[in-house]
Amino acid sequence: MSPEQLTGTTVDASSDQYSLAAVLYEMLVGEAPHAANGRAGMIGRRLSEPAVPIRRSRPDVPTGVDEALCQALAAKSTDRHLSVRAFLDRLEAGAATRRHRLSRRQLFGGAAVIAAVVLAASALVRGRPPLPAPDTPLDPLRIAVLPFGATPDTADQRLVAGLEREIERWLEALGRDVRVIASSVVMNAATPGVPPVLVGRAVAAGTTLQVRLVAQPTGRTISIAIHDVTTGKLLHDSSLGGFDQDMSMMAATAARRLAQLRGVPLKALLPAPVDPRAYRHYLRGQSLLGARTQSAVGLAVQEFKQAIRIDSTFVSAQASLAYALSLFVMFGWELDGKAGFQLAPEAFAIVDQALTKDSNNAEAWLARGSLLLRTEPRLSGAREAFERALTIDPHNPEIHHTYASVLRRLGEDPAAFAAYHQALAIDPRRVITLVELGSAHFIRGDFLEATRWLDSASAIEPASILANGRRAMLELARGDTANAARVLAQAERIGGGAFQRMFYPALQLRLLRGDTAGALQIANAAFRALPASGPVGDQEASELALGYLQLGQPGTARALLRRGYPGGYDLWFYLRRPAWDPWRAKFPWLKQLEEELTPPGALPLPRP
Repeated sequence: MSPEQLTGTTVDASSDQYSLAAVLYEMLVGEAPHAANGRAGMIGRRLSEPAVPIRRSRPDVPTGVDEALCQALAAKSTDRHLSVRAFLDRLEAGAATRRHRLSRRQLFGGAAVIAAVVLAASALVRGRPPLPAPDTPLDPLRIAVLPFGATPDTADQRLVAGLEREIERWLEALGRDVRVIASSVVMNAATPGVPPVLVGRAVAAGTTLQVRLVAQPTGRTISIAIHDVTTGKLLHDSSLGGFDQDMSMMAATAARRLAQLRGVPLKALLPAPVDPRAYRHYLRGQSLLGARTQSAVGLAVQEFKQAIRIDSTFVSAQASLAYALSLFVMFGWELDGKAGFQLAPEAFAIVDQALTKDSNNAEAWLARGSLLLRTEPRLSGAREAFERALTIDPHNPEIHHTYASVLRRLGEDPAAFAAYHQALAIDPRRVITLVELGSAHFIRGDFLEATRWLDSASAIEPASILANGRRAMLELARGDTANAARVLAQAERIGGGAFQRMFYPALQLRLLRGDTAGALQIANAAFRALPASGPVGDQEASELALGYLQLGQPGTARALLRRGYPGGYDLWFYLRRPAWDPWRAKFPWLKQLEEELTPPGALPLPRP
């Protein structure tokens, strides 16, 4: 319990920081930071004395960890770290630094314990699953791919990020016994200067595969090093080839070498011949695609199109282009003057070409399922497409995530939650999945659980529009207008069109404050931003319709709901939110509409 909780003063996020630090302190030392005889003595020390430095009893604890914990345990909240995220960043940096010599036994014993404790704390707050205990047997087929590290050129950064993902994909193709740890998880432990073997132990991997970019007088070279984490031995170290040469074989080559070293039966792990220039554009596009923002996905579209122009036989580039276009269709984004739904025919044509050339391309089936999710009123064929994609590539978190969207729209919430958790098991730092899990709990009325997932998303990506928008709605549902206003102000500072996408919480905030005129102004501005005719995105239609109901304009609300495109289960999905509950009894047409849209066999939505 923090000092401010003991004294009854204002409690905020710094109290959570104090509590987390106290737990970590006790895990490392074996006793509370202000241990004393009797409750009165403990309270007195907590309010007036600093915590005893950990290194007095545990000299093997890095100085940076000790300093980070002591600051988080400061009696005054203003003396602590600026945020829990800042505390974790300082803690992780400290855990990766050694300021004194350690024996080999200490290095692989005490340091591993400290790293595991620190990373487990980070996992708890950032939404990652806890790491195994330090003495967990290490599986040689549990592989950590270490990140390249920063490169000065933006194009190169995108290139190596794409190559990292390609290496992970080829490793996953080795078979079901191989487990690849997501690079986003490895990145937290792979602080510059930390040996690969220590990084492997921190993420409970038995093998590390490190790809390095080396500058030489003759040019830049990519090399690969493979370590056995259990013994600390370097198993393999050699060049893959020149960075500016053909990269299309590098990912498969790295996977083959690891398979040979670890005794994994080799499959056909050689990619189809691809023009090296096309492959470079493809890798850059893959890196951009992961951002899932309109601007980044738009750039990815251009990279994939350029790859196809160079090599028209490049099926993976066609599949990725179709999926990138499906995101424009799914989110209603505009591309080159075309509304999202207008891009669907082009995307379908591209995905059909890709599947004709290779019917076992998982990303092509992902693209097809995503398109059907937004264009088929009853999701005809969408489920089957995702299940086909998962059969081909069960290690792709994007497929699990989007499959969960289909299951939620079919009313199969337990299966959808399982799919979201499977996506996070593969990549625990997927912000979009954390946000959607938070949203799913919010719709069910479980605000506490929703807060946990949305906070995890914000800790990873503080500027996330999705996380901020859902968090603002959550605060409004709880009646906390002050916190909702703070979140909205943060979104407004981001600028651009991002704040326009948050019209609904902004409208609700004004209604709660009694500013009906301001709320109507926001609603009308959002209405004018919609297409003059034709279909409207279901989320936009439902949120704006709810606002007009609250403003006393049920006719406008009803017309908006009927324009929700393409109608069907997607609109029903958005009508499940708690905010709609009071209006069903008041307007029979709303209850009738929901009954029309409810999927066959959908389970009733539980409320706490």
